[in-house]
Amino acid sequence: MRIKNRCNPWFSQEIAELLHARDTAWNKARASGSISDWKYFCHLRNKCLVSIRNAKSHYYVTSLSDCSGNPSKFWRTIKTLSNRLTSSLPTQISQGSIFISDKNEQCDLFNRHFIAAGDIFHTTSPVGNSNPTFANTSPHSFFFRPFTRSEVLSALCSLDPRKPTGADHLNTRLLILAAPFIVDILLHIFNLTLLTGCIPNIWKTAFVTPLHKSGPTNELNNYRPISKLPCLTKILERLISNQIRSFLSEFSVLKKQCVRNVQQVIIKSFHMSPETKESC
Repeated sequence: MRIKNRCNPWFSQEIAELLHARDTAWNKARASGSISDWKYFCHLRNKCLVSIRNAKSHYYVTSLSDCSGNPSKFWRTIKTLSNRLTSSLPTQISQGSIFISDKNEQCDLFNRHFIAAGDIFHTTSPVGNSNPTFANTSPHSFFFRPFTRSEVLSALCSLDPRKPTGADHLNTRLLILAAPFIVDILLHIFNLTLLTGCIPNIWKTAFVTPLHKSGPTNELNNYRPISKLPCLTKILERLISNQIRSFLSEFSVLKKQCVRNVQQVIIKSFHMSPETKESC
C-alpha cells in the first residue's frame, strides 16, 4: 500500500516509521533474495496495512462521534471524509437518444424532471374558500387551529442563522434579530394562509441543486433534488408539522415511525397547487 498524501489527518509518525522500515526491508529482500528477508518484509507489510486501517477507522469514528446531535456538521464531515466535490452539472445529459451539453438546457431539463416527480401531490380540488372559518375541533377529528404569537416567535428564534437565503432573499440572521417586531405581521400572514388555503408563490419557489446518487451521470433518474426553501416557508411547515404531530401522538393514530412520513405528505400537499407547481 502506497500513501499518496501524507497530509491525511490520520497519518502519524508511527505509520511513517513503519512505512520506512517496510520499504527498507523490501529493498534488502529484493537484493539478497533470502527467504528470511522476504518473510520479514511480508511481516512489516502486513503490519503497515493493519496500522493504516486502524488509524483510519479510529479517525472516522472519532470525527463522526463529535457530530452527534448536529446533522449539518455530520454531513459536512461525511463529505470531507469521502472527498466528495460540490455537486455540478454533468458534461452531458441524455434525453432519449439526444445528448444535451448546453448548461441552460440542462437546467431546464432537470427542472422539468423534478417537477414531474411532484405529480403525486397534484390535486384538482379547489384550494380556496369563499367564506373561510376555522372549524370547531372535536376530540377525534383534526382541523388546523390558528397559530399563536408565542408559537410563531419561538419558530423565528429557533431558525439556524447559518442557513442560506432562499428565493425571497430574506436573511435568516436578520429575521431572528427582527423577530419581536415582525412576529405579529407574520402571525397574520400564516393564519390567513390556513384560512384561505393559499400560499405566496415566492414561498413555493426553491433553489434546486441536482445531487448525483449512483450510476451513469448522464441519466436524469440518477439524480435527486436538494432544495433550498425560503426561511418563512420552513417556519410555516414547522408550525403545521407541530399541529399534525401533536394530534397523531395524542390520539395514537399511527405508530411513531409512520408519523413523520404522514407529516411530510400532508405538508407537501398543502403547499403544492397546480398554478404554481412549475415555480418549485
